[in-house]
Amino acid sequence: CTQGNSDNFILESKGAGLAKLFVRCVKCNKSRSLSDIFRPASHKGTPCLGERPWMVEGAEECDQVPLTVQRGASNLYFPQMESALLIPPWSEQVIQSLGDSWRYIEMAASREDRHKHIQMYWEHFPDEINRMGLVPFLEFVDLKIEEGDKVRSGNLRWDEYQQFMVARGRRQRLKDEFIVKEEPLPDTENYLGHLQRVVALREIRALKSFTRIEPPPGKPPVLKQFLSKVKFDWLPAVEVRGEGVFLALNMQTLNTWEEREDVQTQALKVESLEESRVLNPDGKQIVCSPALQARFLLLHSLAHILMKQLSLQCGYSSASLRERLYVGNDATDMAGVMIYTATSDSDGTLGGLQRQGNVGMFLPMFYEAIKSSEWCSSDPLCIKGLVSETEETLGAACHSCLLAPETSCEEYNRFLDRTMLVGTPENRDIGFFNQILR
Repeated sequence: CTQGNSDNFILESKGAGLAKLFVRCVKCNKSRSLSDIFRPASHKGTPCLGERPWMVEGAEECDQVPLTVQRGASNLYFPQMESALLIPPWSEQVIQSLGDSWRYIEMAASREDRHKHIQMYWEHFPDEINRMGLVPFLEFVDLKIEEGDKVRSGNLRWDEYQQFMVARGRRQRLKDEFIVKEEPLPDTENYLGHLQRVVALREIRALKSFTRIEPPPGKPPVLKQFLSKVKFDWLPAVEVRGEGVFLALNMQTLNTWEEREDVQTQALKVESLEESRVLNPDGKQIVCSPALQARFLLLHSLAHILMKQLSLQCGYSSASLRERLYVGNDATDMAGVMIYTATSDSDGTLGGLQRQGNVGMFLPMFYEAIKSSEWCSSDPLCIKGLVSETEETLGAACHSCLLAPETSCEEYNRFLDRTMLVGTPENRDIGFFNQILR
């Protein structure tokens, strides 16, 4: 009866659990329990049909053995997303009103060609542009082209980080979709280099592919499922608007800390990530240096404890907050974190989160988050890495201290280590914030 269609089978429940769930054949009246359905051996000899219903092209040949997964299981689908913030000049209202016309202005070979193009089409520009006047608009365009050339590198994270760094001196309008307010830090602050309220942001999220069972890269590397066989010049995407808080660490303090040999040794106890997953403009698949590994673990762990503390302070659920990491060294030296919330409606722009970035509110919350991470309810097992011993990508991290909802974490709750924040019981100096705890 194995060749029969689904109408020939009946599902019968004789109690709780899969062992009491039976599939019975209508023709021969034989039945079998589903108790072993999740075992790989249960599908031995049954080839995959190669069906991919999301593709127009349909099925293809496949030599893999099927695996049963419950519908709605968390490991059934891991979307591979690419996201980018809308940053100047595209985030400014004047540029947005131009639409595709700005692209042609930007592509001009020289300043003279750009001015000729603008003068030629001046009467066709929106009223908002005409009210500026031709000469002021030409000066505005030259300024934006010059600013864009300074920060454009071809790497989205580095370009975004640069925009945060120059936010203090940039003129911003209320209608802009990237509004950042610099907060003055006290002279005694040795850990933070920058603190900014992200009053408004717009993010574009595009779906590239997805994986099953394990998030990438996996062991062995998991097979990515793309959305089509043919590579199109577009992807399904959604735009969201929101707010957040951005902070960058004090680079002098950070460099001194990550050069310590004991810090680098501790960092390498966690499975080393690829440098291309942090920031590598050359795109080479090489392993992070111990110092960069420590920096990434520090910033990633810091982002998680801040999300947990901010959810208590501002009222947003932990699942509605997200992290955005800015980590790199050498030519792209950066160490920043943005905690933000963004939705397709007004819920992401109510102001409750960005107000937590006011220095008078943020610093007490920041120090409280650090002090709270010193102890975990699973200690001493957690701080020694015994709770996450089976997870090679985790150090001292568990659901009681660092792990966050998967929708909030860029790395699927991997590459976390609380010892980078507070040290170990044997050596507190390993922790970047060890002075706060004394």
